[in-house]
Amino acid sequence: MFSTEELTKFKNKKTRKQCICWFDRLTLFSFSKLRRLNLKYEIVELRYMTIAPFVKTFIEKYYNNIFKLKCIFSAEGLISAKEEKEIDIKAYDDIVSLIYKQIRICSSNKYSSLLKNINPRYSREKISFFFEQEISREIENIVKLCNHVKSFCLNNKNLTYSYNLIIVTDNFWIPHIRSYYENNNIRLYTYLNFKEIISMFYYPIKIFIEIIANLFLVLIGKSIITKNSAKDSKVAVLYVQGANLEKKTDYFWYPNSGINPSKIILYFKYSVRSPNAEIIKFIEQNNITWVNLLPWKLGNKKYLFGTMELNRLPSTIYLKKSLKTLAITLRLFFYCLFKNDKIYFWYWKNLTILLNTVDFFESFFITYNIKVHFGQYEAGKDMSSANIAIELVKGIDIGTHWSNFDFVTVYTGKPYDVYFSWGQFFKDNFFDNIFYPIDRLVYSGYPYDSFFTRCKEKSKRYRSKLIDSGAEFIVSFFDQNCSDLRPGWTKGIEKMYKFLLKEVMDDKTMGLIIKPKKLINIEDKLPLLVGLLNQAIATGRCIVLEGDIFPCEAAYASDLAIGIGVSSTPVTEALISGVPGITFDPLSSVNHPLYKKGIGRVVFDDLGQMIQAIGEFRRNRHNKTNIGDFSFILKEIDAFRDGNASVRIGNFINWLLDAFDKGMGGQDAMEIAINRYRTCWGSDKVVDLKKEKDTFKNSGAYSPEFICTSFDSNK
Repeated sequence: MFSTEELTKFKNKKTRKQCICWFDRLTLFSFSKLRRLNLKYEIVELRYMTIAPFVKTFIEKYYNNIFKLKCIFSAEGLISAKEEKEIDIKAYDDIVSLIYKQIRICSSNKYSSLLKNINPRYSREKISFFFEQEISREIENIVKLCNHVKSFCLNNKNLTYSYNLIIVTDNFWIPHIRSYYENNNIRLYTYLNFKEIISMFYYPIKIFIEIIANLFLVLIGKSIITKNSAKDSKVAVLYVQGANLEKKTDYFWYPNSGINPSKIILYFKYSVRSPNAEIIKFIEQNNITWVNLLPWKLGNKKYLFGTMELNRLPSTIYLKKSLKTLAITLRLFFYCLFKNDKIYFWYWKNLTILLNTVDFFESFFITYNIKVHFGQYEAGKDMSSANIAIELVKGIDIGTHWSNFDFVTVYTGKPYDVYFSWGQFFKDNFFDNIFYPIDRLVYSGYPYDSFFTRCKEKSKRYRSKLIDSGAEFIVSFFDQNCSDLRPGWTKGIEKMYKFLLKEVMDDKTMGLIIKPKKLINIEDKLPLLVGLLNQAIATGRCIVLEGDIFPCEAAYASDLAIGIGVSSTPVTEALISGVPGITFDPLSSVNHPLYKKGIGRVVFDDLGQMIQAIGEFRRNRHNKTNIGDFSFILKEIDAFRDGNASVRIGNFINWLLDAFDKGMGGQDAMEIAINRYRTCWGSDKVVDLKKEKDTFKNSGAYSPEFICTSFDSNK
């Protein structure tokens, strides 16, 4: 590092201009970058997105008289959401589009030669999609920081500091970001991404260790083959949400599908969502076959380079495929070395990750004769790999979304063969984007609407309890996860809590039902509200429900449902179930399609106006009012609203399995299921997105710039 005396000496040099130094991560590596920068600039303030605790302690102890230290997400340093959007709402899209234009694998660029060493059975388009998502993930925080600095500069034009130095971890896309942001008072610098360098060697070693570990299990007879027959086609379901059929579960479509339980395989893949003994007991009681694919974990996330997770699949099929992938990886390494261009190594690393994970899923599918995969992956290598693998075994990949959407980026893209969406609204505003490589979009309605009837019955006890305590007007409030990296969001939640809890204290006819996403939000993230919450609960007119019940169970007990965020899923569920609802959007997502007709009606970005709207709704709730009325768009969001979404999805999967059992291939089986769905529910309920996008590409209008788009230009 450098001494205090040295820094003081530098500060006294008046030839250097004062500046603020912004960090994506203030760590030992990024802080060491200051030594050279301080020779050229007089650094007076350090701002950061995240900081290593020991670095914060070190600076506060030794350099507190030289540097001001501030989190850019603190209250005093926060740029408001409206100001941010007024400055530049398309920066992320523009930069990502610029990168894709130059490196898109499916186009004729120099990196496509890497794929010549890969078996052509792997879809080049899907490999490209995986690369695009990884690039999006790598630059997201950097672009977010640069946007913040740009907004800060334009909103503080009279600031005496001449320069803003942005210090971010080095990656291959920095030149594109630098060209977009650097100007007279913004400079972008990088520090060594040591973890990225280590990862270049990590993944081939990881594959080798997996081969040894799984070979050992095979030799001692620890095969994953069970007594269940593998001759019939099966559907594999990823465990994410739960197994209890009375709550949200990943096979919610099973009860009324007509599918034999022996044809369903529930598999555990996420180590952060591992099942407990109670879940396993429940699954076995319901005759659901389950497979433990949870990875082995080596190390601890607290360590410098995180945890190594090794795939667990003791299968000779997987061993053979892993050996081939290891050989390909080594051959590609020397190929990249020969090219003497570091960006080749980025492709090499990500190809290694992808091919290894594809081997894993393909081997799993072959072992159990899985022909249909139902995995509600949000993004990442597992989603892409499972999609490629099911294609290799001539099966069909199916997904759906349990949440409403509030933004559009390539990282939210989905590659499914069949994707069940709620209605036309999502096709128009989200899935029409070129980076959603979905083949068939099928409208099913809200997936969990079959639970509405039983939730309505359960909710009566909540309403009765509040009315008995004197409540005459009851609202249900659905909060969301608080986040240190989203202070505007967290402050919005805090403001709503304060308003509602004080209303309960001041108005003896006010009732409140709180249905948090996680109780930890109140107790841990918003500790100052705990006392006020306890006082409200003591009145008997405020109750807090468990986090895992259905939102409509709380909504049915209330007169008005209130949520956080422009696309609050709990409020959307309440609206679909017939309960009026409004939502507070603290981030002012003015480009969201709901703002076009819903602002001041169902969505509010000003808390004062929202409070007035709640009062107006209360006064006129027995008469016609636009507040909380979603009728102008409800049919587009849910195409059916009949409580049968799970039946439609379940029947579709059953039709696929029947076709596979008759020896049909994936595309033929899908066409049969699609045609039966059209016959039952209407031809307008199925959209051939692949055909639409192929027509668009062939029209000559397509170019990689269209890959990323904002809400204003996505049609």
